[in-house]
Amino acid sequence: MVGMDKRLVTVVLLAILLISAAIFHIDTGGLKPTWVTVELKDAKDAFIFIKVLYPDGFRGIYSGRVKWDTIMLNLRDVKMAWEAQHPEEHGTTSLLMITLVKNGSASFHTFTVDWSKLPARIVITPRYRTVTLESGETGIYQSRVALEERNVSVPFVQVIVAGESYGIVDIGEIPASMAFRVYLFDGLNWSSIGHTYPGVGNGMVCNPMLEPNSTLFIERYVTYRYERWKISLDGQFFYEEYIYVPRMSRGFHHGWAYDVEKTTTPPGVKLELVGQFKLSQNPLLRYYDITEEVDRLGLELLPFLEELASEGVVSRTALESARDMNLMMILESPSNKPPLWFSITVFGRGGREYSVFRGHVSTGILNGEDVEVLVFCFAENGVVNGTQTSGNGWDGVCPS
Repeated sequence: MVGMDKRLVTVVLLAILLISAAIFHIDTGGLKPTWVTVELKDAKDAFIFIKVLYPDGFRGIYSGRVKWDTIMLNLRDVKMAWEAQHPEEHGTTSLLMITLVKNGSASFHTFTVDWSKLPARIVITPRYRTVTLESGETGIYQSRVALEERNVSVPFVQVIVAGESYGIVDIGEIPASMAFRVYLFDGLNWSSIGHTYPGVGNGMVCNPMLEPNSTLFIERYVTYRYERWKISLDGQFFYEEYIYVPRMSRGFHHGWAYDVEKTTTPPGVKLELVGQFKLSQNPLLRYYDITEEVDRLGLELLPFLEELASEGVVSRTALESARDMNLMMILESPSNKPPLWFSITVFGRGGREYSVFRGHVSTGILNGEDVEVLVFCFAENGVVNGTQTSGNGWDGVCPS
């Protein structure tokens, strides 16, 4: 009888293991696991709110009080959503957003969800900062109260030609991870909290011509998305505001403006003289060339915020904070592989002198560190639109 009981126990255990394996196989589609364990350090009794980024925006998946040191999350549904949205790329990365709130302060944590190497465990140690709380109804919950997006044609390169020069501009992608920063406004300040990866570049190249006395714009359609979330703390609440890039177009497009005098640079961009050159009389050497790989690029963002603020979507406090910081959408590659390269070749008249101006911008999101913007001006010294200017040099057609 005892032996029979042992055999029965063995059979039952084997059955449980087989059923568990079958459930695991079904849950993960026979591929890699989609479970993530979140381990919380020193967070007991804090409010916790967890969101995950789907193709159509963040969705709340957990709200409550921290009662245990670990929380198990199954991200199977969000994985399937991304794979359905981007079947040609076998899915793309998502973002896990965790907010902890305790004693009037909040701690914000984001984690990139890469389906090819999903971490089994995430460890969080809160770093609280003060947030402005308002009185509200009872309940512990998070709800999205606004979502807006715009498909914006954003200049990646702007080249101003003041004078009779001409040339060509090339820009292309390097097959690497192309990431955009995600920004959070907590009611007081904007901060950079993570990245989105709209897709891997396919090496697309754009190479339009430069024309005399004109401005060339090389642009790309980038989708900016804004979300506003209400975080309810059982009698108090505050808002989180997010800006990020969920997608962008595959290729570049370009166009020209022919009134150089009225050309404006993106908000916050300053043009500084970086060099002067004199073209040789030799027809084969009458050119000036700049070729670089781009590690980090700043793109216009304030016009998007200003449009939404005029519609009453973005809070005025968030807009003013963005202006004070000169907030820009930053494109970069956390893998340390430059996402873009560009080349500008300018031809001119033999014996003539030219000045080169280059754009730069300081943004508060990087604590005053300059971020690259691809704005250039090539000015023929002493000649603007074929007319001699006063003094010994060029008198300032390039905007500043």
